[in-house]
Amino acid sequence: MDGLEFKRIGLDEIDLLVKSRIDYCMRDNPSCTKEEYDLFNKSVEDWTRENAKSGNYIGYIGCIDNEIVSFAGLLMYVLPPLLKNSNRKQGHVLSFFTYPKYRSKGIGNEMMKFMIADAKTLNISQLVLSATPMGEPLYKKNGFTEPKMKYMTLDV
Repeated sequence: MDGLEFKRIGLDEIDLLVKSRIDYCMRDNPSCTKEEYDLFNKSVEDWTRENAKSGNYIGYIGCIDNEIVSFAGLLMYVLPPLLKNSNRKQGHVLSFFTYPKYRSKGIGNEMMKFMIADAKTLNISQLVLSATPMGEPLYKKNGFTEPKMKYMTLDV
């Protein structure tokens, strides 16, 4: 796609990080109250600022003619070493999306390729994500697989 550019963004572009996360979350909650929105916006800004400042969180944007058309976040953390694997730096892909009017044009695929290449420069050994049914084919196309061990959660 002509004019499509990707870049990594961080604390110096906190407003873009927050706006993109809010846009991602609001697509599923369009009818929240102003009070709910304001509280959510503040919590997203606080979380983003804290994690970007510590170096644990970065964002990626895709732009066409300076308009943001796609976004993703990457939360990084290190798991303890295993006997045969000492580099356990992981990147958890968050908020991966393309704005609706730009979908089905290959932008998400190019964004994922950009993120994977950047993850290698960050010495990340594994990327993980939660896949929606819409996103699963894209992730599989880029090499993501089902985990070898069953993943379980518990709300506490």
